[in-house]
Amino acid sequence: MSSLTSRKLGRHIIKRKLQVLAAAAVYEVLVSFTYINLISPVFSYDGFVYNPLDVDKMVFIHLLALVPALWMAREVTQPSHVIEWVLFLTVYIPATIFPHYIFPQSYSPLVDFDLVLLVSFALASFVSRLPMLKLEPKGLREPTFLVLLYALTAILAVTISFGTGFNFKLASVSKVYDVRAQFTQAAVHSQFLGYLLPWLGQAVAPLLFALGLVRKEKGPIFVGLAMSTLAYSVTAFKTVLFSPFFLVGIKKMLELSKRRSGLMLPIWFSAAVLLCIGLDLVIGFPIFSALFLHRAIVTPGAVTGYYYEFFRNHPFEMLAHSIFRAFLHSPYRHGPSFVIANVYWPNRPDMEANANIWATAYADFGFAGMIVFSLLLGLVLKAFDTVSEDLDLGFSCMLAVFPAMVLANTALLTSLLTHGIGLVMLLLLLVPRRHLSSARLPVISPQVARA
Repeated sequence: MSSLTSRKLGRHIIKRKLQVLAAAAVYEVLVSFTYINLISPVFSYDGFVYNPLDVDKMVFIHLLALVPALWMAREVTQPSHVIEWVLFLTVYIPATIFPHYIFPQSYSPLVDFDLVLLVSFALASFVSRLPMLKLEPKGLREPTFLVLLYALTAILAVTISFGTGFNFKLASVSKVYDVRAQFTQAAVHSQFLGYLLPWLGQAVAPLLFALGLVRKEKGPIFVGLAMSTLAYSVTAFKTVLFSPFFLVGIKKMLELSKRRSGLMLPIWFSAAVLLCIGLDLVIGFPIFSALFLHRAIVTPGAVTGYYYEFFRNHPFEMLAHSIFRAFLHSPYRHGPSFVIANVYWPNRPDMEANANIWATAYADFGFAGMIVFSLLLGLVLKAFDTVSEDLDLGFSCMLAVFPAMVLANTALLTSLLTHGIGLVMLLLLLVPRRHLSSARLPVISPQVARA
C-alpha cells in the first residue's frame, strides 16, 4: 500500500470517527439541556436537582462522556452493536453527567467512579469484539420451531391469565404506576409471574413480531402485538407498549442506512429528544420529556449517582439478596433497589429504585464488581452474536433491543434469567436458518465496520 493510499485511508477513518463523535456530542448536549431546563425544574422535588458546575468541571465531564464514541461502531454488523449503542446513550452518558448535577460536593469521588465506568465500558466492548466462537448453529426445522414457539406462547399467556385472575387493565400512560404497583404485589404472592411476564413481553412477543416483519407474515405480527398488549395490561411497562415502534425503527434504520447504521442511532435519539422538547414548548409543559426522556434517559443516570453516593459510604451488598443468599447475610433487610428507594425517596414506600448493570455491580462489590461484571457483559454480548450467527441482521438486531433496555435498568444476573435475555439467546439458537439466513441481506465487511 502506497503512502498516498495510506494517508487517504487514514483521513477516511478519522472522518468517520469525527462523524460519530459529532453525533454523540449533539445528543449529549441535548440530554443535558433537557435535564437542566425541563426535567429538573419539574422533578427537583423528587431528587432530580440541578446544581451548576464550574465551567472547567462541566467541560471535563462532558468530554469524558464522549470517550467511548471513539470506538463505537459506525456501522452495525452485529446485534451486540445495538446493545452497546443503547447502553452508551441511555446509561453511560447520563451516568457520567447527571450525578455531578445532583451531588456537586462529591465531584472528586464521582470522577473516580466515572473513570472506572469508562474502563468498564471499554472492557465490555473489547471482550465483545474478540474473535467469534465457531458454534455455527443450525437451528431447528421450521415446523418444529414454530410449534415450540407457539406452544410456549400459549403456555405463558394461559398461565399469566390464570395467575392474574384475568385482571387486565389497559392503563393510560399517566396511570401506569398504579397498575405497576398492583403487579408488584401480585408478583410477591405469585413469584412465577415475575418470571413469566418478562419472558412473554420482552422475549417471546418481540421474537414473534420480528419474525413476522422479516418474513412479511401477518400472523406472527398479530400474535406478537397481542402478547405485548397482554404483558402491558398486567405490568404497565411502557417499553413493552412501545416495543413494536422500537423494532420497526431498528429494521428501517438497517434498511435505509446500512453503511451508517451505527451513526444513525445517536442521530435518531437526538431527533427523538428534539421532538419531545419541541412538543413540550408548544404545550407549555414538559409532558413528553417527563413521559419518555425522564424514564428512559434521565433516571438511569441519576439513580446511578444515588447508588454510588450511598454504597461508597455503606457496606456492599455482595449479592446477598441474589445468588449468594444461602451463604451470605446481607447487612440490609431488602435488596439494593428498595434500600436506595427507602433512603432517598422515603415517602414512597412501594418504590423500587432499579438501576443498570454498573450501578448494581458497584452496590454488590464496588469498583471491582464493575470490572468483573463488565467482563461478564462482554461475554454475554459475544454469546448473543454467536447464537445470532447466519441470521438476518435485521431480525437479530430487533431482538437485541429489549436486552439493551433491560441492562439499562437491571443487574446483569437478573437480566439473564428473570428478564428474559437468556431466553432470547436460547430462542435465537433454535431459530431455523433456512428462511432467516443472513444471505437475505448484503454481506457487510467486518473490516469496514471496524473502520
